[in-house]
This record gives sequence, C-alpha cells and structure tokens, in this order.
Amino acid sequence: MVLRFYNTRIRSKGEFEALHGSKVGLYACGPTVYHYAHIGNYRAYVTWDVLHRLLERRKFKLTHVMNITDVGHLQSDADDTEDKMERAAREEKKSPQQIAEFYTHAFMQDMEKLHVIRPAIICKATDHIPEMIKLIQKLEKKGFTYSTGDGVYFNVEKFKSYGKFAGIALDQLKGVREEVNRDPGKKHPADFRLWQLNQPSHALQWDSPWGRGYPGWHIECSAMAMKYLGDRFDIHTGGMDNLFPHHQNEIAQSEGATGKPFANFWMHVTFMLVNGQKMSKSLRNTYTIADLEKKGFEGLDFRYLLLTAHYKSEMNFTWDSLEAARKTRKGWNDFIQRLQKYKGKKTSEAATNFMMNDLQKDHFERIEGFLDDDLNTPMVLAQLFEIQKAVNGYMDREEFSKSDTRKILEYLKDINEVLDVFEFDQPIHSIPAHVVKLGQERDAARKAKDWKKADSLRGALTKEGYSIVDTKDGFEIIPLG
Repeated sequence: MVLRFYNTRIRSKGEFEALHGSKVGLYACGPTVYHYAHIGNYRAYVTWDVLHRLLERRKFKLTHVMNITDVGHLQSDADDTEDKMERAAREEKKSPQQIAEFYTHAFMQDMEKLHVIRPAIICKATDHIPEMIKLIQKLEKKGFTYSTGDGVYFNVEKFKSYGKFAGIALDQLKGVREEVNRDPGKKHPADFRLWQLNQPSHALQWDSPWGRGYPGWHIECSAMAMKYLGDRFDIHTGGMDNLFPHHQNEIAQSEGATGKPFANFWMHVTFMLVNGQKMSKSLRNTYTIADLEKKGFEGLDFRYLLLTAHYKSEMNFTWDSLEAARKTRKGWNDFIQRLQKYKGKKTSEAATNFMMNDLQKDHFERIEGFLDDDLNTPMVLAQLFEIQKAVNGYMDREEFSKSDTRKILEYLKDINEVLDVFEFDQPIHSIPAHVVKLGQERDAARKAKDWKKADSLRGALTKEGYSIVDTKDGFEIIPLG
C-alpha cells in the first residue's frame, strides 16, 4: 500500500516516505490552555488520531509529540497585546499555573471521551525555556535577529523565502501588518517576537541573555519539535488557522537556525462552521464537549460525525447532523449485536468462501485504499455501509454461517482500530420475566393478525420501559433510553 497525504508545502498530494526507515516523527500543534477547547478544535485532534492509528497500522514506529502552550500565546497580532494565559489568570483570579493545570486536565478528559490516543510526548512550553533560549541564540549568531527595548525579533527579510509557505509576498504583509499596533523599533511589520521584554507585570518570566522576559509563541513549537524529533522530521500538523503566521514563522526560524528543511509533510485541517457560521462567542456557538453531553450525546457520536467529512473539506456542524451521527452509530452497534447473536446456518464451504471473497475484493481492499489516500474516512464509512447491507441480506436469507459472522466481526474490530467508533462490548440487559411474557403475547397476537391486541401489548411494554423489534427469528426486547 502507498500512503498519500496532502502536503501544504507543495499544495498537492504527495507519496509519503519516512525519512528514517520505519521510524516516523509526528508533531501536532496542541492547545493553548487558557479556556475550554471547543468542538472545532477537536476536529484536528481526532484527525491526527486517525493519522496516528493509520501509521501504526502500516507498521511505522511512531513518535507522536504534542505541545501544551502555557505561556506566550498573545491575544492578537499586535505587538502590545496581552498573553492569553495572563488574561485568563486575571479574569479568574488564579495564577497562570493554576489556569494551565485546570484547562490541561479538562482538555485531556475530553480527549479520552473522543478516544484520542494520548501522544507519546506531551510537552509544556514552560518546561522548555532553556531550549528556546538556545535556539534564539543560534538565530542571533546567524544574523536573523535584532533587539529593541520591547523584545528580540526575527528579521523576516533575512529569510529569503519568507511568505512562500503561506503563499504571501513580503510586500503584501506590509499592508496587512501596518493595521495593528507595533513596536516602533521593528524593521518590518511582519517581524515577529522571539523573546518578550519590558513586561514587568507579567507573572511568568525568566532570565535570559537579553533580559528578564518570556518567549514568543512561535519559538516554542520549533524548540520543542526539534528537541524530541530532531532538526528535520516527517510530519507537522495543525489547523488552517495555524498556517499563517504560526507555521510560516516556525519554518523561518527553524530553517534559519539549522539550514535544513524543517518538516517533510505539513498537514492542515480545514475550519468547522456551526449552522453555516464561523464559531464566535458573540453568536454563542462555541460549543464544548460538555455542551454536547448536556444534550445527551456521547463523545463517540461527535467522533463519528467528524469522520463523515474529509478533514480537508469545510465542515458544518448542526445539532441535526450530530443526532443523525448518533442514530447511525447506534445502527452500527445494533448490527454488531446482530452479528454476535446470529445462530447461523450450515452452508457449503464453497458458498461461504464465495461470499467472503466477494466482500474482500469489493470492500475490504477498497477501505484500505481510501485510508491510504489522505485519510478518506467518508469513503471508508460508505464502503462499510455496503458491507453492512450485504451481510444483513446474507443473514436475512440465512446464507451466512456462524463462522462468517465471526469473520465480519473480526474485520470490524480490525478497522475499528483506526476509526474507533464502534462498540463490541455493549451492556447486556436482563429482561424481567413478566416483560418477556408481554413480548411473547404480543408476538403471538401479531402472528394471529390481532393488530389491536398487538398494539395494546406494545403500549404495555413501553410503559414498562422497553421497546419491541420484530426480527426474522421472532422479536427482540430493548430497554428504552
């Protein structure tokens, strides 16, 4: 199988080859822990989780690194703007450390609810100040920096290809950046701060060769990525909002310091809309995982919804779409239970082999191909539905054996190692004897075509808290809710 991913650097899909044999280094831009992450943020983390799982499925030895930004992420593009951590600490009357600890814990809890595998290395910015200082010193020696009274800046005009990654020329940046407040000592509006000075009230500060201060946001990711993955590594991920200026600045300072290409592949998730609009506090549509849970949804319902859209396409979240995802996922879990309960029929080995080979050829192989083609999860789910449809037909006609259903279950478990949205160990509810009797009486009334009595008994079951579903083998009683 050949892996192909869309590489932002070349604006097209490219064949993925690891730089170091079977070893792959993956860096994911993590959260700034000043508030609860919203559902749009989690689109990226679920996408990179699928990427993580696929790389391991293809037998790569993965080192997955994710940062935690707990200092230095500014509120806006202006040079005199406030650190997000500082603002949150002031508003909540806590220390920045308390803010970071609380929201990091909340983020990790949400990641567990979404079944996102924890990256091997989770690195906090405040734990890597020495690495950041060393990287700035390296840039200083190579002539990429200059200092003002407010900080140490990266001189973008010294990095000849600055703007190429984002598809923006330096002349264009002058017009854009002159709109914001800026340090009068800056040489170019796009120059970005590596080390912040002259902020005596800032709670988090460290000594440095340039004076007491704290790092800029961009230098953090470069320093931590290079510490754990080396000067050059395989894949760097993030959201489209990270592409500029954050990732462009990472490239400039990293490649300026080392003289080597930074990341081989750059992968970006496209924005999520809510009811066709951009997420905004003013519109009150920046929902969290807790907000979904309050409406009765599970994290896996949202994960399933995310997989129905390709990560490079714009996605529109609505409550109706989430409800549809929940119902579809329940349908899959019901299908899995049917496979588990199916008693089977003795069929000829030749017929069984023909049906399984047909499924293998028409669907299993295609699913692997769609995964390898830039994480095309919508097409994976479409092919899985074709399998479900075919297998339901085989079971309805009693053409499947118990052995066949075990093979389908094994395959679903196997593909779920990547998708992780199906449930195989669902709770088994003990149905009271009097409820079973009602079900039997209703089944007998239905077979006698006494529809009035059958409907009355269905109503009695509903009052007891159960629904009844007619099946080819009889009926099934299911607890409501």
